[in-house]
Amino acid sequence: MKAVFLCRRLAGYMFESIQYFSQKYNVDSVIVTTPADPNAPFEIKKTKYVEVLSINAKTEKEWADFIGKINPDLIYMAGWAVPTYKKIVKSYVNKIPVIMGMDAQWEGSFRQRLGTWASSYYVRPYCNHVWVAGDRQFEFAKRLGFRNDSVLTGFYTADTPMFQAKYSGEEIPHFGLDNPKKIVFVGRYVEVKEPRLLIEAFNAINPEISKDWELIMIGAGELKDDLKKISGSRVKIMDFMQPEKLNDLLAQCHAFCLPSSYEPWGVVVHEAACMGLPLILSDACGAATEFLIHGYNGFSFKSRDKAALTKAMTDLFTIEDSTMKSMRKNSFLLSNRITHDTWAGTLFGVLKK
Repeated sequence: MKAVFLCRRLAGYMFESIQYFSQKYNVDSVIVTTPADPNAPFEIKKTKYVEVLSINAKTEKEWADFIGKINPDLIYMAGWAVPTYKKIVKSYVNKIPVIMGMDAQWEGSFRQRLGTWASSYYVRPYCNHVWVAGDRQFEFAKRLGFRNDSVLTGFYTADTPMFQAKYSGEEIPHFGLDNPKKIVFVGRYVEVKEPRLLIEAFNAINPEISKDWELIMIGAGELKDDLKKISGSRVKIMDFMQPEKLNDLLAQCHAFCLPSSYEPWGVVVHEAACMGLPLILSDACGAATEFLIHGYNGFSFKSRDKAALTKAMTDLFTIEDSTMKSMRKNSFLLSNRITHDTWAGTLFGVLKK
């Protein structure tokens, strides 16, 4: 079998998912991708089953001819925003499974309502299945006019074999006077990720409560220099890390926080859950629907609300070690809701229909 994946800003976790699917089901896969996000420069290596090509390497007609020669059994397309991809897939919609990935949450905005009205022209002619990240995206897909049997779920997954391998059970990583507990943020240093809000909320915690903790910030982006100016002695601003290195650091951490005001999904939430980290997530984080149960493995708070975020961290910092251990176990259990195996199985299931 052969598959073509038309991706945008190919991330490491997406590549690993495609690689797992291709190897498990003996599929020859070709990935065509737009240039990488400079704030998330994942290193992608060619493998036996997967070839990665840049969309800039060919003209639109050359791509159409190239994919025609492949004669794929399945095509995946990342959303509807790349005109070249839409032109490539249109002739295949009535022949083979053409799956559109979607992570946009339904928010009921004027633009989204207009999109639902125009879906029969702008969206549905270019795919026969839509693969959504979670519940909030499922609602959007339905409003775009897709039937239940053409909507797939579980679109994003962390590299579960790699991250879960570092889970050390309920045991809390070592900490002491010279090694504070660590709450970690991983994401781009841009406004919608709210890294400034996180630092301000952390610094607002009662010092007697936060004295045993430090905040680790990992990422890249335009706000980096500004964040350093307000960081303080117990906040560390670090650069973007490749998944393997991030994996090692997360294994030394005690909790994870993503305070975004706009976060369609957030695969990093899944990665943290795989490691057994208690989670603090804003209510804007799409991945919270799968990987966070308030009070069970962490805490949710209203986005952009510094006081609410400060309280959530205070609640976490003051729980007993026994509760922390339970939360670690519960995060790991929830991380199994979506795995490489379920991701690959979902894709293969479409081929077998």
